[in-house]
Amino acid sequence: MAGGGNAVDGTIAANAVQGTVAPETCGIGGDLFALVHRPGMDSPACLNSSGRAGSGADADALRKAGHTTMPLYGAPPVTVPGCVDGWYALSERYGSLPLSAVLRPAIRLAENGFAASRELSEAWTAHAAQLLTQASSPPMFPDGRPPEVGERISRPFLAESLQSVADSRDAFYLDRVGPAASRLLACPDRGVPFHGLGARPPPVRPGHRTGPGHARPGEAGRAQEADRSCRGRLVAPSGARDRRYRLHVRRGP
Repeated sequence: MAGGGNAVDGTIAANAVQGTVAPETCGIGGDLFALVHRPGMDSPACLNSSGRAGSGADADALRKAGHTTMPLYGAPPVTVPGCVDGWYALSERYGSLPLSAVLRPAIRLAENGFAASRELSEAWTAHAAQLLTQASSPPMFPDGRPPEVGERISRPFLAESLQSVADSRDAFYLDRVGPAASRLLACPDRGVPFHGLGARPPPVRPGHRTGPGHARPGEAGRAQEADRSCRGRLVAPSGARDRRYRLHVRRGP
């Protein structure tokens, strides 16, 4: 905001920084919910940029595999990441600065490093076995161990992904993360492809009423809202499992 941005720019910047220094809380692979109120608006505009399951997700196949709830690990709980789409929708409608400028603080932190918080250190200690199998783990695990509180770590792979977001929406969904996710999840033992991640979203629209949105544990790709008057989410067109995804924003009755 010191550089001329407004509250929406500052919120996006803070969200990106949080996902960089506190990845145990949020990140660009997840979803985004927002309420925006400006002077003169009768009610806030609301955005539900939560992604649905990949176009190859199959509930019957999960049941046949013995699952009665959504698995915590593996491909089935992976959803189309809605966060970046939400940033673009908010920035284009309400922002004062280019999204590339808004993301610079997060990119700098990811490139140059930051001090690990106690929460991050404890979270990565608890999940070290899973995290250390990831190709992106070495910079975040000094000498192959979880970082100590206050120890400086960096996230160069995230910096590259954030830079792709800053370049363009399609650079993220089509050129970097989308293809990588599709290749990974298309493996025979994973099998949940994504298709058509490059569709453009319509602008955020105001709703008549608003309510808090929250994700329910164990239900990947869904959001339960206290008020459903205005929702925007990445969805596949009805009846077409493998067609283009889009950010769908609609007003309530």
